[in-house]
Formats: sequence, structure tokens, C-alpha cells
Amino acid sequence: MVVLTLAVVPMVGVLEAGLRAATASGEYDAARALASEKLEEARALPYSRPGGAADSAVERYAPPGAPDATEGDLSVTVRTAFVDGRLSNPAGSPPTGQMRVEVLVRWDEGSYAAVGVVSGEPP
Repeated sequence: MVVLTLAVVPMVGVLEAGLRAATASGEYDAARALASEKLEEARALPYSRPGGAADSAVERYAPPGAPDATEGDLSVTVRTAFVDGRLSNPAGSPPTGQMRVEVLVRWDEGSYAAVGVVSGEPP
């Protein structure tokens, strides 16, 4: 009986660690999927439309970006900046033909970020 107890007790710690890893992995996967979805939403829009249509990336995600949002246990932040040909953003730069989009998803135990560039004709 003592031998059986000594064999089972360490396994409890291993099982608990496995459960924690599986839970963290699930949150990470959900955050990655949400960040990718938000980035693809910006990429799917035309860069700009004459007349400032609200269905263009420049209008919908005008710097500094859309307001923060929450989806379930995840907090989503989308930040944007107009960038030059070297993908740097000089302070106060006017609209150019490229805009960097950064999506940050946070949850209690961590965060995930995705960055992309949306480009087209300047407005």
C-alpha cells in the first residue's frame, strides 16, 4: 500500500501541470485566432475610397486605431499608424499609401500580438 501511495502522489503533480498547460494553450490559440481575424478584417477593406467612405481601412482604422474591445475573456486593442516606405512612422506623419496595423490580444495569463501592413492609394 505504501508503494502504491508513493507512486501515485508524484503523478498528481504531473497531471495538474498538464492541465494547466492545456488550458494556457487553449487561451493562446483563441488569442492568436482573434488577432488574426482582426488583422484580416483590416486587410480585407479597400485602403481608401474617394469621399472618405467609412468602409475603407483608412477611415475605419484611422490612427491611432479603433477603440479597445472585449470578446469573452479576451481584451483586443487595434493600433494603427501611417508608415513610409521603410515602414517607420515619423511623428505626426500624414496619410500615406501604407498603414501599419498592430493587434494586441490580452488575457489574464498573457498576451499575443500580430502586426501587418495595409497599403493602397493615399487618400
